Amino acid sequence: MNLEEQYRALIESIKLAAAPYSMQISNMPSYVNIVDEVVNTYEEAFYLLPELIINNYVSKEATASLIKLFTWINLTSKDESLCTTDALRTNVRWGEIRKYAKESLDTLDESSGPPDLSHIKWIKG
Repeated sequence: MNLEEQYRALIESIKLAAAPYSMQISNMPSYVNIVDEVVNTYEEAFYLLPELIINNYVSKEATASLIKLFTWINLTSKDESLCTTDALRTNVRWGEIRKYAKESLDTLDESSGPPDLSHIKWIKG
């Protein structure tokens, strides 16, 4: 994956985290665990961040915002009661994650909207 593809994967994962529940479920196959995919899509893209920072794709301000988002997603995913589709739809913690994801998009000068997840290969489990 080249740097531009890594950056796009990061942006689309943030858009997924920022999206309302109805948009999150409409952008994924019905057979996936929606909560796991929201969490894993961002976490996998986040691990590409060091190379993006080194190559000046991401500012210090954006890096701080992305770390904050990662921390909130990571802590939330550790609480099983928050890892349900009902919690994803209604829980205040997921609302905070959406807010932080939108803030991250703002610091990157990117707009929110439907995520393009065409780079993801969905596998039935």
